[in-house]
Amino acid sequence: MSVTCKRLRWALCGLIVLSVQALASVKGPAVVELVDFTCAHCRAESTYVPHILRAVRAVHGRFEVAPIQPAPGAEPAQSVLAYYAELTAYPGDGVQAAVALYAGYAQGAALAGARSTLSWLSLHGLPTRNAYVELATDTPLRRWTRAVRLAGLTHMVSFPTFAVINQSTGTIEHVFTWHGHAGRLTRAVVTYIDQQATRK
Repeated sequence: MSVTCKRLRWALCGLIVLSVQALASVKGPAVVELVDFTCAHCRAESTYVPHILRAVRAVHGRFEVAPIQPAPGAEPAQSVLAYYAELTAYPGDGVQAAVALYAGYAQGAALAGARSTLSWLSLHGLPTRNAYVELATDTPLRRWTRAVRLAGLTHMVSFPTFAVINQSTGTIEHVFTWHGHAGRLTRAVVTYIDQQATRK
């Protein structure tokens, strides 16, 4: 499903924060995966995320897991606010934090509160000290709101959904959504990234 003529200014969407200098040097796209940590399909897809991450890094792009559970327009789960606090404090830990939260929900861990969620992340080897500081700000809620806004712009119909965004223009270049098979979804995203890199 291709989305054209839609622009996401990073000042508006802000899912992946780049300085002006970094933006000028970026060659690859931003790939944002919209997820729900309680979703079995998202959990299945998470096992393939390293393949997407490698493809994105190979073209000097950016990748981010962006939870919006339980659904666009609803209040964010406390675990989601904790995740965004962690992502803000430690930008490189997003994928590892997401994997830990998928496991936590699958195992019935105590993730109803933001602080208990950060404790769970700490048990899985993630630093969380600065995330507690971020949790006291409005940044996690703002990041969640921006993810919900992105979901609306992509006309997302199911989890997980990948949005490929041109980082220079803010244009949504392509949207990939779940159609029953994590491996096929991964191949579609990776193939698109590779093809775009070849055309440049």
